Amino acid sequence: MKMKMNDALVMLVLMLLSLTHSASNEVVVAQDGLGDFASIMDAVDTLPEDSPDRFIIRIKAGVYDEIVTVGKKKLNVVFIGDGVDSTVVTGNRSNVGGVRTFESATLVIEGDGFLATGITFENRAGPKAEQAVAVRINSYRTAFYRCRIASFQDTLYTQDGVQFFRECEIYGTVDFIFGHARVVLQNCYIYGRLPTLGQTITITAQNRDPTCLSGIVIHNCAISATKELSESVFPVKVYLGRP
Repeated sequence: MKMKMNDALVMLVLMLLSLTHSASNEVVVAQDGLGDFASIMDAVDTLPEDSPDRFIIRIKAGVYDEIVTVGKKKLNVVFIGDGVDSTVVTGNRSNVGGVRTFESATLVIEGDGFLATGITFENRAGPKAEQAVAVRINSYRTAFYRCRIASFQDTLYTQDGVQFFRECEIYGTVDFIFGHARVVLQNCYIYGRLPTLGQTITITAQNRDPTCLSGIVIHNCAISATKELSESVFPVKVYLGRP
């Protein structure tokens, strides 16, 4: 399959790298009371709908235990954190916990033009929780730069649209990069985690059908095992992908 990386996504990442100055369309989320909001979702809720302008939400260091949804009408939103070891957005929804895969994500992106950098998005439900999504994306012109996305089964749900990941860390076990979007992973670090006994690790599960122009491109990435997986006392089979 041939796939040309969308030039618009490259431009979005370049724009993201340049967002170091203050902007009028900018708010700060901080848990110490020194920001405009203490909750990421509260900040998202205040953004206008269907706006062509770019809005920046700077998320200061802290662990934000909340489910964050950027809806379809919230366009051109930017999340900028203080680094993947400092700004963490976490949730624990899962199939075992009683929700469907579609509903389990810690971060949901449905608005086009979304950008994020310097943030960890995780689902901490654990290896026995079955499907537990960290990030679900159903949008176009969406890019993540230097983010960490971590769960076990079904970590990154690239549901639909066009998405670009650059220099990100992605952790999981079963089908942990899946969906039927057009996706490019470039210069990323992909880690297999220790699954439960008897489970097989499958990195990608692409849901393409004959009518769908989609696919996952893994370009110049490193695929390896976490320390826990490499030191496992039981054998674990690992596959790059399955349909």
